[in-house]
Amino acid sequence: MTRYKTIMIAVLLLALVSFCGCANGMDESESGGEMSSQSLKLYIGDKLVPVQWEENATVLALLKQAQEKDIVVQMDMYGGFEQVGPLGRTYPRDDHQVTTQCGDIVLYSGNNIVVFYGSNSWSYTRLGKMKLQESEVVSLLSRGNVVLRLSVEK
Repeated sequence: MTRYKTIMIAVLLLALVSFCGCANGMDESESGGEMSSQSLKLYIGDKLVPVQWEENATVLALLKQAQEKDIVVQMDMYGGFEQVGPLGRTYPRDDHQVTTQCGDIVLYSGNNIVVFYGSNSWSYTRLGKMKLQESEVVSLLSRGNVVLRLSVEK
């Protein structure tokens, strides 16, 4: 009887651990690091830019839209420290007062994406951080307007 109880407890614990891993409704490709490396891709011009994406409703909404069709945004230089572009629709937002740094990617006013090659303090929803050297980000973004593309490899 004790052996039976031990086996049943082990089975229940295994089932509980398996359930906890998928209870939030996301599979591994939608969670944190896996999503950033395998799903949502950022291109600036023709350059694939590595990004560490945030885990939030905005990034998941962008991922979902990019699965249907690439999100292409004509960016405009602004203020000598950022490029801003309209997303064409409003996304969920969780704005907080932040001081951005070179390489940060944020949502502004729910419908604009901003990529920074300098710093600014404002109320934004964080989306991610480019995983490039500061000099690479500055070179990529400070020489004129760019086209930004978010896509999902199919």
